[in-house]
Amino acid sequence: MVRMKVRKVSLVSRTLLVTTLTLLSACFLSTQGAQDYQRCRSGVDCVIGEFVFDNTGAPIVSSACTLDIRNPSGDLVLEDHAMVASSDGWHSYTSNITTPEGFYRALISCTYGGETGYYDKSFIVGDDFEDISTSVDDTLLAIQTVNNYDLGDIVTLIGSPSDTSVANTVFGKVKGVKDQVDKLTAIEVDIDALVAKWGTYSAEDIYNKVDDISDEIDDINTVEDVDSILSLAETSLDDTKEVKNKLMALRAVVDVNRQLLEKVTNQPIIKTWLEEGSIIFKTLITNPSTVSNQTVPLKYYLPKEIKREDILEMDLGLKIDYDATTEAYYVSAEFELAPGKTQVITVEVTDVWQISQEELDSIKSQAESLYKPLKGTSYYAQGTLLKSDVDAALARIIRIQQEAATPQGKIRAYREAESEKQEAYKKLDSLENLVSSVGALGSMTGFIGGAQTLGVWGLIIVLIGGFVFMAYYMRKVTGYQPASVSQIIPSVTQNKLRPRYGIILVIFVAASSIGLLFGAIYLIKNKVPKVYVPEVKSAEVTQPSKELVPVAQETAVEQKNEKKVRVLVIDSYPVNVREKGSLSSAIIGKIPESREVTFMEEIGGWTKVKVDFIVEGKEYLDGWINNNYIEGIENE
Repeated sequence: MVRMKVRKVSLVSRTLLVTTLTLLSACFLSTQGAQDYQRCRSGVDCVIGEFVFDNTGAPIVSSACTLDIRNPSGDLVLEDHAMVASSDGWHSYTSNITTPEGFYRALISCTYGGETGYYDKSFIVGDDFEDISTSVDDTLLAIQTVNNYDLGDIVTLIGSPSDTSVANTVFGKVKGVKDQVDKLTAIEVDIDALVAKWGTYSAEDIYNKVDDISDEIDDINTVEDVDSILSLAETSLDDTKEVKNKLMALRAVVDVNRQLLEKVTNQPIIKTWLEEGSIIFKTLITNPSTVSNQTVPLKYYLPKEIKREDILEMDLGLKIDYDATTEAYYVSAEFELAPGKTQVITVEVTDVWQISQEELDSIKSQAESLYKPLKGTSYYAQGTLLKSDVDAALARIIRIQQEAATPQGKIRAYREAESEKQEAYKKLDSLENLVSSVGALGSMTGFIGGAQTLGVWGLIIVLIGGFVFMAYYMRKVTGYQPASVSQIIPSVTQNKLRPRYGIILVIFVAASSIGLLFGAIYLIKNKVPKVYVPEVKSAEVTQPSKELVPVAQETAVEQKNEKKVRVLVIDSYPVNVREKGSLSSAIIGKIPESREVTFMEEIGGWTKVKVDFIVEGKEYLDGWINNNYIEGIENE
């Protein structure tokens, strides 16, 4: 059941009210100002000026302000004279009038943005201020309006500043407008508070609160053709998403009402807001004029994350174009609106502002895989800090996304979370560098500290023993005989070795030592296994499509100058082949088992090889593989 609501104030009534307020206010200012006209002494410089601002309160310094002055006889003494503008919005002219004394009518005209404003700056010249002002007041009081109202009647209509909003006076009407603005502000506060506590209310409480807000807006609404926004269907009682979207639309209506109260021209008003499911951009355009049609140009930019394929649906008449300067798509159209009419335009796009839990879990898993090889190494403390940073970034991403209560907040949260995610990937890169460092260190020293420690130290002892024996023999053949030697090795002192046998022994020991040394080096180079370095998956990785073609087998005939390298698949983990030599580059395919491929070039820890993949209709004949998974092979 849909509840229909009755408009309390029509747009025509509002427009007539604003027009009446403007005319009566002008009369009021002229009448009350008779007692306070600027006085200028005869023959003395007198500055006539006015501050000019736009509707946002910013000073206007580029407008063309001119001044007309008529003497007491009504003759022009200054016509369309350009005024001097200062940076604070003050526009002025310095006059110096000697005669005749009396009341001078002065009018400032300022043109800005295609509109012209007028300011009464009449002044009095002469020393007898009291007599002149009295004369002016008597003259003004005798003026009759077109409706035969004299100024006494006008003063009655104007009323006093103490009038309430129910008084049929200018001040009463002004008070009514102020009360409306205050009510709109209070409604906005209630809407923001409800959105902030959205998850703490039941579905029924939310429905009732939104329904009450809708009633409050309907009491003061002046926008035409928004009955569908102001009504809330009972069928949406349990649909919190629909109710939230209704709340976003109500807030837009509140903002348009405020703009209508604040605007003094009949220019169209355009208001855009976002709703959920996926993400829906809605724009309300209204023609406040009561007498003429208006052509309303519409153009607004979509967030930079949106691509053309993300646009799911849009109203007829809308066009989508791309702005290379801002690197974003934009919506544009023109609408012809009849007097007082309103139209709502819709564009629906895919919700791309969400970092999936699967990606967050993947980052966490990669950090743990890279962290494990660091245990028991000198890099363990540094790795612990990096892993903690990754975990903290993931926690912040989850919190930021959970706290987003509106579609606009969701977009802001995504951008903040995306920044955190990129920082997490940088920490993963640092972890991978540490693991690579451990691997490089292990290929030289791991052998000594591993299972072959006993054999290596045995080789070292043999080398040292050989050199000690050679030194002892050299001393013996030269005739040097320490007293203690006969006690340690009696046989040597009793039977001297012949020099030629000693030379043979020296050569034998040296050759054996050199052979053992080269054997150890060979074992270190060829027998120590590689340290497995888990590969970091980038945030920008795209999964291969169903059209993925396996790596083609190398043909039997190869050019003689081509070099072969071997791709190493460790623990059955397929090796990623990327479009470029970077972890942030997209994966174009995978190599499921160890095999030989043709080498092309090597840059910065990445090797470019020949492949043959087809991904989403695009053919790739080469790709990049991390050097941790490449083993060199001699040229054929």
